[in-house]
Amino acid sequence: MRGTLALVLLLCMGCTSEDDGFVRLVDDSFHVNGRTLFPVVMNIQVNVVFDGHSMWPASYSGYNPGDRYRFHDADRSAEQLHAELALLAQNGFNTVRVTGFVEAPHRFGAGITPYPLGHRPDGYLEPLDLTRTEVRERFLGCLDRFLAIAAEERLHVILLTTIYEGRPGSQELFVDLAEHLRNNTTILAFDLFNEPLYFDVPARTKQEVHRVVRGWRELARRHAPNHLITIGLTGIRETHAWDPSILDVDFISFHPYEYEPDQVLNEIYWYGRHVPLPWMIGETSLPADDDSVSYAEMSRFAKRTLEQTVACGGIGYSWWQFKDVSWGRFHSDYMGLLSMEGMEPVKDHDMLVEGTLKPAAEVFRSFDPTTVEATCVELPNYLNYSQHDHSRLTGRLVDEDGLPIEGGVILAWNEDFSHSYHTTTLADGSFELLGDMFFHHWIASAIGHEMVRGDCPPSGARKDERGTYSYFLGELSVPELGFGVVR
Repeated sequence: MRGTLALVLLLCMGCTSEDDGFVRLVDDSFHVNGRTLFPVVMNIQVNVVFDGHSMWPASYSGYNPGDRYRFHDADRSAEQLHAELALLAQNGFNTVRVTGFVEAPHRFGAGITPYPLGHRPDGYLEPLDLTRTEVRERFLGCLDRFLAIAAEERLHVILLTTIYEGRPGSQELFVDLAEHLRNNTTILAFDLFNEPLYFDVPARTKQEVHRVVRGWRELARRHAPNHLITIGLTGIRETHAWDPSILDVDFISFHPYEYEPDQVLNEIYWYGRHVPLPWMIGETSLPADDDSVSYAEMSRFAKRTLEQTVACGGIGYSWWQFKDVSWGRFHSDYMGLLSMEGMEPVKDHDMLVEGTLKPAAEVFRSFDPTTVEATCVELPNYLNYSQHDHSRLTGRLVDEDGLPIEGGVILAWNEDFSHSYHTTTLADGSFELLGDMFFHHWIASAIGHEMVRGDCPPSGARKDERGTYSYFLGELSVPELGFGVVR
């Protein structure tokens, strides 16, 4: 029965109707087989394990205590993936976003083709040379096996692929994957780039970004005509280069995190007010170890951000990540929905899952987007999350005709660019950015507009009556872009 179901969900050769199993965007929401789909997504990491002869998909080694593979053979590794994906499906998730599997690493030496990484059972990493026919066939077979497991557990897949502009072999890798998966209905979307604010080096102008993404769209039209495409943006700050209005993708995936109080709820409000494309939350979480941060706080965060996403018009929501890890920082180590201790039973599976579900799992298990009654809330700290009072930037953002721009983004740093804060503009274009350090550099832009930047050395600051060092930047003009994506 499982094999039959996998074939039905995986393949739909020559289908063209709305009932062909492919996920589509209809009226700015996901639909599959004529029904609305609100993706409730878990970010999971999957490794390609290669012992020199066989190649298979395995649950990320860092999810297991001791950073080791639980099993060293294909069949038992598949059983583990089945149990883990089934556990997710039983707790309200209908989609997984898969990282660490088919995309090339972010850092590689000059002249090296960006191949995906294979993992030896002992943890040793090596690039997979997909120009070798036998390696390519094994790699694609490994991908097929994972997607069949996801299909059997009734989960869609968002696959992070990553295209590196100007890197030989990068676009070719995407084309190879897209052609191979052209008729695979398990794929919800290809995620073409993860967090360009951090990983697209060097920085690009909006004109360059528009050109690059337009080229990616053409690739997708030719080689992945049945699938959606997205890009994962860190959030509000991407507006200065990876402006949503110039990205020719089907939907935007935002990755807001709680670096300041209520930052995620506030960013979601901004997405709902100002983003012209369909959007979803592609990553978010609140780390919790039930000591420094309680599990109850994590549950409240999950519930509030889920409801805010629906209320503000988001079309999906993704949690980062499946399990806790040991990467060495609290913020990244305790974001998992499962802790590293204990064992979790899974209905209809003999294998137990390592780890224990945190209480936030109940939030996802009981979540129904059709019953959310919340409104899209503007919080009191929307304009300045932390409400600092050491220094302040003020001014007004206008277009080329002097008209005010609402929702523009002002970002400012300290002297060595190691610390920053941002805010957005009011309906009259005015802004007030507060920080706990001296501002030295600033940048300003808005969706659909150019970007301007400048400096504000401390010598130009004046203390106001509150003792706050204040800088008045005056009227900042950001003309409208002469290009973009027509919706």
